[in-house]
Amino acid sequence: MEGIRVYVVGSSLFADSVAHMLRASETVEQVDCFSSIAEALHSIDSHPPHVLIFVDVDTTMLVGDTPLLPFCPDIPVICTDHESNILKLITTTHVSARLPDLVNAVTALRQVTAHR
Repeated sequence: MEGIRVYVVGSSLFADSVAHMLRASETVEQVDCFSSIAEALHSIDSHPPHVLIFVDVDTTMLVGDTPLLPFCPDIPVICTDHESNILKLITTTHVSARLPDLVNAVTALRQVTAHR
Protein backbone atom coordinates (compact mmCIF):
# COMPACT_ATOMS: atom_id res chain seq x y z
CA MET A 1 0.00 0.00 0.00
CA GLU A 2 1.19 3.48 -0.86
CA GLY A 3 2.28 5.60 2.09
CA ILE A 4 0.37 8.68 3.14
CA ARG A 5 1.37 12.12 1.83
CA VAL A 6 0.65 14.96 4.25
CA TYR A 7 0.85 18.73 3.95
CA VAL A 8 1.40 20.55 7.23
CA VAL A 9 0.49 24.22 7.04
CA GLY A 10 1.73 26.46 9.83
CA SER A 11 4.78 28.38 10.90
CA SER A 12 4.83 27.71 14.64
CA LEU A 13 7.12 25.50 16.68
CA PHE A 14 4.11 23.26 17.27
CA ALA A 15 3.66 22.87 13.48
CA ASP A 16 7.30 21.81 13.23
CA SER A 17 6.75 19.30 16.03
CA VAL A 18 3.68 17.85 14.33
CA ALA A 19 5.63 17.45 11.08
CA HIS A 20 8.51 15.79 12.93
CA MET A 21 6.17 13.31 14.66
CA LEU A 22 4.50 12.43 11.35
CA ARG A 23 7.85 11.86 9.66
CA ALA A 24 8.74 9.38 12.40
CA SER A 25 5.63 7.34 11.62
CA GLU A 26 6.05 4.29 9.40
CA THR A 27 2.63 4.94 7.85
CA VAL A 28 3.44 8.43 6.59
CA GLU A 29 5.55 8.42 3.45
CA GLN A 30 6.01 12.15 2.90
CA VAL A 31 5.43 15.32 4.91
CA ASP A 32 5.69 18.67 3.16
CA CYS A 33 5.61 21.83 5.27
CA PHE A 34 4.25 25.19 4.21
CA SER A 35 4.19 28.40 6.21
CA SER A 36 1.06 29.69 4.51
CA ILE A 37 -2.06 28.42 2.82
CA ALA A 38 -1.09 30.18 -0.41
CA GLU A 39 2.17 28.19 -0.55
CA ALA A 40 0.32 24.91 -0.01
CA LEU A 41 -2.26 25.72 -2.71
CA HIS A 42 0.52 26.17 -5.29
CA SER A 43 1.62 22.56 -4.74
CA ILE A 44 -1.78 20.88 -4.46
CA ASP A 45 -2.37 20.63 -8.21
CA SER A 46 1.03 19.17 -9.07
CA HIS A 47 1.44 16.86 -6.07
CA PRO A 48 -1.78 16.53 -4.04
CA PRO A 49 -1.55 15.25 -0.48
CA HIS A 50 -3.82 12.66 1.07
CA VAL A 51 -4.38 14.94 4.09
CA LEU A 52 -3.96 18.66 4.85
CA ILE A 53 -3.14 19.57 8.45
CA PHE A 54 -3.51 23.17 9.59
CA VAL A 55 -1.55 23.83 12.77
CA ASP A 56 -2.02 27.10 14.64
CA VAL A 57 -3.59 28.59 11.49
CA ASP A 58 -6.72 30.74 11.40
CA THR A 59 -9.22 28.29 9.90
CA THR A 60 -11.72 30.94 8.83
CA MET A 61 -10.07 30.64 5.41
CA LEU A 62 -11.92 27.37 4.94
CA VAL A 63 -15.16 29.28 4.38
CA GLY A 64 -14.09 32.95 4.23
CA ASP A 65 -13.74 35.42 1.36
CA THR A 66 -11.41 33.10 -0.57
CA PRO A 67 -12.46 29.68 0.70
CA LEU A 68 -9.96 26.85 0.59
CA LEU A 69 -12.43 23.99 0.37
CA PRO A 70 -13.43 24.57 -3.28
CA PHE A 71 -9.76 24.23 -4.25
CA CYS A 72 -9.40 20.81 -2.66
CA PRO A 73 -12.86 19.41 -1.92
CA ASP A 74 -11.74 15.78 -1.83
CA ILE A 75 -8.77 16.21 0.51
CA PRO A 76 -9.52 15.70 4.21
CA VAL A 77 -8.50 18.63 6.40
CA ILE A 78 -7.38 18.41 10.02
CA CYS A 79 -7.17 21.57 12.12
CA THR A 80 -5.40 21.78 15.46
CA ASP A 81 -3.57 24.27 17.62
CA HIS A 82 -1.21 24.18 20.55
CA GLU A 83 -3.82 25.50 23.00
CA SER A 84 -6.46 22.82 22.55
CA ASN A 85 -6.55 19.11 23.01
CA ILE A 86 -8.69 18.42 19.94
CA LEU A 87 -8.41 17.73 16.24
CA LYS A 88 -11.10 19.09 13.94
CA LEU A 89 -11.56 16.76 10.98
CA ILE A 90 -13.27 18.16 7.89
CA THR A 91 -14.11 15.79 5.06
CA THR A 92 -16.34 15.76 2.02
CA THR A 93 -18.53 12.81 1.15
CA HIS A 94 -20.30 12.60 -2.19
CA VAL A 95 -23.78 11.08 -2.12
CA SER A 96 -26.45 11.03 -4.78
CA ALA A 97 -29.08 13.74 -4.58
CA ARG A 98 -32.08 11.51 -3.96
CA LEU A 99 -34.21 12.22 -0.86
CA PRO A 100 -33.46 8.82 0.76
CA ASP A 101 -29.72 9.51 0.40
CA LEU A 102 -30.13 12.93 2.00
CA VAL A 103 -32.09 11.48 4.91
CA ASN A 104 -29.48 8.73 5.38
CA ALA A 105 -26.70 11.34 5.39
CA VAL A 106 -28.48 13.51 7.95
CA THR A 107 -29.14 10.48 10.14
CA ALA A 108 -25.52 9.32 9.95
CA LEU A 109 -24.21 12.79 10.79
CA ARG A 110 -26.53 13.03 13.76
CA GLN A 111 -25.23 9.70 15.07
CA VAL A 112 -21.63 10.89 14.71
CA THR A 113 -22.25 14.21 16.45
CA ALA A 114 -24.31 12.58 19.24
CA HIS A 115 -21.15 10.86 20.51
CA ARG A 116 -19.45 14.13 21.42
